[in-house]
Amino acid sequence: MNTQISSPRLGILGGGQLARMTIQAAISLGVDLAILSEAADSPAGRLTAREIVGAWSDTGVLRTFADAVDVVTLENEFVDAPILEQLAEWGKIVLPGANTLRTIQDKLTQKQALAARDLPVPQFVAVDSPDDIVRAAERFGWPLILKARRNGYDGYGNAKLDSAADIQAALQRLGWPERALMVEQAVPFVRELAVLVARDPQGNSVIYPVVETVQQNHICHIVR
Repeated sequence: MNTQISSPRLGILGGGQLARMTIQAAISLGVDLAILSEAADSPAGRLTAREIVGAWSDTGVLRTFADAVDVVTLENEFVDAPILEQLAEWGKIVLPGANTLRTIQDKLTQKQALAARDLPVPQFVAVDSPDDIVRAAERFGWPLILKARRNGYDGYGNAKLDSAADIQAALQRLGWPERALMVEQAVPFVRELAVLVARDPQGNSVIYPVVETVQQNHICHIVR
């Protein structure tokens, strides 16, 4: 009698350092992962036996990846939601799903979702014109933080505004009006803390210890 218990085949969209750290943890659990990386010889690809290379938007490449896995997760939020919808249509379990991704990858909708649940966030508004920034300053006061709503990380896609004189240069630098922006109240924080909460499909949650992230040039340098 065959008593071997099969595990679902896991896959990651992305091949960078975050995917690599996930694979390192998976190896310690005896779990193998496949990755779909848009670049060959990726950091994660050097650890996994199954690295599929190609554009996520290429249906053929995506299908090859899908055929190799049962469950798909993401390295980061820089994935278009329709790609996750396609994987789900092919019967793959996708965590997080497309609707969750749409919420978290747009900083405006992310803030709106947090505020709707009474979680504390800085005051914020969408930016459709420079006048929106001026009105925000009248409500919130200076300084303000102008942000790209999507694809910002490590300080990229942000600009601090100390006065109205900074508005035009910041709008140009962040790519407005082609790029959607938002503006929010600046928070004079002393330190940045992070906590990770993981939940399984049965609703069981695990809270990891709180850590402090030390930034250098807006990039996480040390976690302690």
